[in-house]
Amino acid sequence: MSDEAAEKSVWELIGQPPQKSFVWNGTEYPVRAATLEEQLQFCEWLAARALAAIESQSHLSPAALDAHRSKWSDKKAAGHWDIFSPAYFEAVVEPSSQAKLVSIVLTADGHPECTHEFVKRHLVREMETRLREVLAADPKLLAEAGEAVRRLIGGTAPPTSAPPSPGASGG
Repeated sequence: MSDEAAEKSVWELIGQPPQKSFVWNGTEYPVRAATLEEQLQFCEWLAARALAAIESQSHLSPAALDAHRSKWSDKKAAGHWDIFSPAYFEAVVEPSSQAKLVSIVLTADGHPECTHEFVKRHLVREMETRLREVLAADPKLLAEAGEAVRRLIGGTAPPTSAPPSPGASGG
């Protein structure tokens, strides 16, 4: 497979071609498909992120940490985070991981200010804008989304069709 074919296929396979560019604080940042080399860098980041998650588990015993490190090492050797692996595709459609891949591309193109956090902020703002547009077009959808967020944040159950009557037993 040519490098050009690999560049196109990752975006085609996830069904989300990258933006051609985005504007942030008056500066336009052109975005292109990631090269094979950049995708490999992304894969290394995925593996490092997994290892960092293991290392952050300070509540685990040294033996348990060693066991997790061993599993990580086995997965790494088996290509768990390699290009086109299931883990790769799971990650590349997740917004924070997409931001990392885009930041790798933009940094390679001479934009060192385009860190992972920088691109994540842009993507979050873009998603918020799109969500507001969708929700503004359908007030019922806005109410349903608001209720879902309240349940998620508050950890409450979905509303029942009728509230319990006063004095009713809980069962």
